[in-house]
Amino acid sequence: MPRFAPALPIGAILLLVAGAAPADRLYRWVDDTGVARYSDRVPPDEAGREQLILDGHGIAVEQREAQVVLTPAEQAAQRSAHARAEAQAAQDALLLSTYASEAEVLAARDARLDDLRHLVEVAEQQQRNLRRVVEQHQAEARRLTAQDQPLPAHLAQALAQARGELEQRQHYIQRRRQEMAAARVQFDAQAARLRALQAAAP
Repeated sequence: MPRFAPALPIGAILLLVAGAAPADRLYRWVDDTGVARYSDRVPPDEAGREQLILDGHGIAVEQREAQVVLTPAEQAAQRSAHARAEAQAAQDALLLSTYASEAEVLAARDARLDDLRHLVEVAEQQQRNLRRVVEQHQAEARRLTAQDQPLPAHLAQALAQARGELEQRQHYIQRRRQEMAAARVQFDAQAARLRALQAAAP
């Protein structure tokens, strides 16, 4: 329990604070040492404390709860949480306006996966064709080498180009497969979120 200093009658305090005329409003709070303080204004460094507001007759007319003072790190965390909540609300609104049911989300997922799968199949066919080209160039290079003939510049260039394109196709296929995995995760998460939002709707 806080220890309070001996208090003067409220009327006397009002006169001391405001001079000859009683104050229209008086603030009462308790400082760090447990002493009750009275003033017609609250110092800035005490503004976060619980306050009792008295009128000119010393009657309590309002009580203000103590304000929680956050550290800079807590304030930053609070702002970050608020930003995340706003972003989630925007995503939820977009999700609800885009899909009417979970089945629609899953249908969109399957359509996207089909598109990516087709791209992979086309790239794989191109990859097989390029492998055959590389093998043909390599066979020709081996034949010339076996005959102690120099490798023509155009053959070396064609072989290097085919190998480069083959590597590009491989990277392309890897990226599309990564997109497929990401699409599954994204659409499945959207389906689950939509289900939760619709279940919680009144």
